[in-house]
Amino acid sequence: MDDFQRVPQNATRNGRKIQGIVRMMTNIERIFYLVPGYTIPLAIRIEGPVDAGRLQAAFAEVQRRHPLLSARIVFDDLHRAWFVNQGVKPVDFSVVQRRSPTHWYEVVKHEMKVPFRPHEQPMIRLALVQGETESDLLILSGHSISDGMSLVIILRDLLTAYARPGRLGEPVPPLGVTDLLPPRTRFSLKGILTALYARYGNSRWRRHAHRFAYEDYLAVNTDFWQTREFNMLLLEFDPEESAALHERCHARGVSIGSAVTTAAIAARQEIRGPFTGYKRTVSIPYEMRRHSARPVADIVGQCSGMVDVTFTYDAKRSFWENAAVLNQGVKAHVSRF
Repeated sequence: MDDFQRVPQNATRNGRKIQGIVRMMTNIERIFYLVPGYTIPLAIRIEGPVDAGRLQAAFAEVQRRHPLLSARIVFDDLHRAWFVNQGVKPVDFSVVQRRSPTHWYEVVKHEMKVPFRPHEQPMIRLALVQGETESDLLILSGHSISDGMSLVIILRDLLTAYARPGRLGEPVPPLGVTDLLPPRTRFSLKGILTALYARYGNSRWRRHAHRFAYEDYLAVNTDFWQTREFNMLLLEFDPEESAALHERCHARGVSIGSAVTTAAIAARQEIRGPFTGYKRTVSIPYEMRRHSARPVADIVGQCSGMVDVTFTYDAKRSFWENAAVLNQGVKAHVSRF
């Protein structure tokens, strides 16, 4: 059961009750809160003219359907974080005139460095790189309220609302990832030790608590980007290549994610040699909606899990054999849920 279901929603700030609470922000969501580089981008190319005003109105419909997209963060007197839908400023929506087919790439690189203002507005923004015959739409979201699949859901609903206003349907409950986990029914020594460790850490924190203000996050964000050269690797597949990749992976009984991860590890090993020590542990995210203990709608939120697999690429085996080993390790972990 998630934290926000256990805590009565009567939180106060400066002694006054907080109005418009959607739900409590979970600890998992707070892990990703205002961390530099944890902004998730999605870009889509649209053929034909795009009406920016109509697109903005369509996004307002998407916000009504997915509550976390119209909520800001308020910390109460106990420093618990709450999603609140009152006093929320509009989402930033910028329109840039398109200079070239790759102009969107530069806009993404810039937007990735811009911190969100979650105490004022939702942790999401849009940018339209607008051209006469083609435009590029960019959606950027904080990882606290979104994962990769969330952006796909947002994009689908946005295009639906743009083409057919007023037909998105009822709001989707803003569940958190812990709502998707099955209830713990068996003894777990690891779980007990983790709970004890967390309790010990919390007691130490309360004795020597230090709170970060928004200005502290801005300073961290500035320093992070000033000391790092940011770039992205862009891989483009046409529809035929994407279909061929999907068909080949599934014919081998391997997910696309496992195949791509194995390919990256193989390439690194060929160029720089094998990983050593603990670097052999591979962390792979997976989508929790499909593994939920309960039926769920298309939730927008931080609904991803993470599996750590000890994996070493064996050059004596074929690529597909290596990919199958990694894929089996992932499946063994996910099947526990």
